[in-house]
Amino acid sequence: MQTCDALTESRLSNDIHYVTDGEDLMDYLHRRGKYTAHGAAPRPSLILLDLNMPKKDGREALREIKSDPELQKIPVVVMTTSKDDEDLYSSYDSGASSFIRKPVTFKGLVDLMKGLGRFWFGKAREMKNETIKVLLIEDDEDDYILTRGLLSEEDAGNYLLDWAPSYEEGLEVAGRGEHQVCLVDYRLGERTGVQLIREARESRLTTPMILLTGQGDHDVDV
Repeated sequence: MQTCDALTESRLSNDIHYVTDGEDLMDYLHRRGKYTAHGAAPRPSLILLDLNMPKKDGREALREIKSDPELQKIPVVVMTTSKDDEDLYSSYDSGASSFIRKPVTFKGLVDLMKGLGRFWFGKAREMKNETIKVLLIEDDEDDYILTRGLLSEEDAGNYLLDWAPSYEEGLEVAGRGEHQVCLVDYRLGERTGVQLIREARESRLTTPMILLTGQGDHDVDV
């Protein structure tokens, strides 16, 4: 419930729907049981998923969502108090869009919800005139050009995209702390984006990092 309270406190304008456990989540997504009535379960634009839910935990729910053709394109942000690196790796391997460790304070959680709102739910009112600096860590120039085009279509005046074409350069540029968010490709030569995120966190870099993973088609699950 603390996450729901933090979402309310962050004053996001989006509709928030809350489920109580993993089985309730899957019933909601499949519109079963108490969610069969018309309009009872609108398709979410984003799922904030706790790993340690009762009945069916978030790990199992994530695998089910990403194996279902009707659900797999919904971005899933894993939120957990777990400090186990295996949870991070397995979440990304199962198709999570991002992995976030919950702050220990309510204020920290509210700030996190505001950040999620800005990136995932659309820009908050107070950011309409603010330029968001984005760092793309991607070793394929074609994908950089594609990402630049997509951000330009979204709002050319609100995003400033910088590009780091290698693992080493990406880690160095991200470490300066000049960007609001880093987009990290999963494959970076002989190493992976997961390794880069882990190394960044070990160096106490707090910039939000989102792993970009190809899902077997032309869509990118961000």
